[in-house]
Amino acid sequence: MEFESLFAGLVQGAFDAGPRLLKLAALSPTQLLAQGFDRVGEPLEFHLYEKPAVLTRKGRELGVLLKVYFDAERRLGPGLELGKGLRLTSLLACYLRLRGLEQPNQGALEFYFVDDERREGAVIIEGSTVVRFSQWDRRAGYRVATLERNFPEAGPCQDLATSMVKRTLHPLALESVPSRRTGNPAFDRLRRAWPPPL
Repeated sequence: MEFESLFAGLVQGAFDAGPRLLKLAALSPTQLLAQGFDRVGEPLEFHLYEKPAVLTRKGRELGVLLKVYFDAERRLGPGLELGKGLRLTSLLACYLRLRGLEQPNQGALEFYFVDDERREGAVIIEGSTVVRFSQWDRRAGYRVATLERNFPEAGPCQDLATSMVKRTLHPLALESVPSRRTGNPAFDRLRRAWPPPL
């Protein structure tokens, strides 16, 4: 399966009509176990089911860990954990292609960082998809760590993915930072590669 099609399904919330791997996120716990998922945690508490998978991107393999989160019996939504194989700037370019845009629309992307060093952070896409990223090496660009999405059927927990980011990280508009070098090559690359919103 191509990573781009899975990413498109995640951004669009196409859990039932999306790619087969994403459809697994709609299965019951019993069905997930039958499909080879492992349960992590106790079933009457917050827990998840996870399963490794291999996707392709531009002819290369990309290892991922598909996760489906639950709070007791309530499904909270799907997520993906990625290795070091995907740059944040590549993922954001994929998002623009998906939407047929040259630049993001105003408010479509919200960047958040852990602290002023900006080695770790997250971007919220269209208010519902969360991409967490980190700088694996001080001289390298940001790499995608996880992808998660709010799950409308989760009731009071329906915005769990985005609310966790907003409660624990600090928002930052990239265009608000002066254009001189900041001392963080990953942040400087992101700011140069990413155009301001329309």
